Amino acid sequence: MAKEDKGFNITGQMNVGTLKKRFKKEFGLTLRLYDGNKFADDGVRIASIRKKKGKAGSFEVRKSIKVENLEKRFEKEFGIKVQVAGSDDSYLCDDEITLASALRKDEKRLGRKERKAARQGEASDGDDGDDEEDAQAVRYYINYKTAEYASTIQWISDDYKIEDLNPYI
Repeated sequence: MAKEDKGFNITGQMNVGTLKKRFKKEFGLTLRLYDGNKFADDGVRIASIRKKKGKAGSFEVRKSIKVENLEKRFEKEFGIKVQVAGSDDSYLCDDEITLASALRKDEKRLGRKERKAARQGEASDGDDGDDEEDAQAVRYYINYKTAEYASTIQWISDDYKIEDLNPYI
């Protein structure tokens, strides 16, 4: 077994929480386990949530397994639905790639996220009171438009009588 392709054995006697922590530590990704349509509680054993009765299965998970195959394997061995998500659990990993590839994509994604946050942080650090100037400009524009509107009303009322504007009065 190659060192970078190490894995661990999953049995029905494992606690859901233990499995999730171990999966995160080993593969850097999040494993979502479901009990029916809801997330499985961390304190229960895999065997207690499985829908498939009979002999409890076990299998080894390695970084070289495809996400889709891992999900199918859980269904086959334990009768439970699982999904592999990114390290921050904000998205689901592509089914067609291995766990190792999913981790590389996740690291790139997190790197882009960090760079974006840093750029936004730099932009907000360089404000130097621009917000107050912007607010002042908005107030000036509103006051200007209000005055322009008011002067138009005044002009109409000075030059015309209401009866002239509406011949039906």
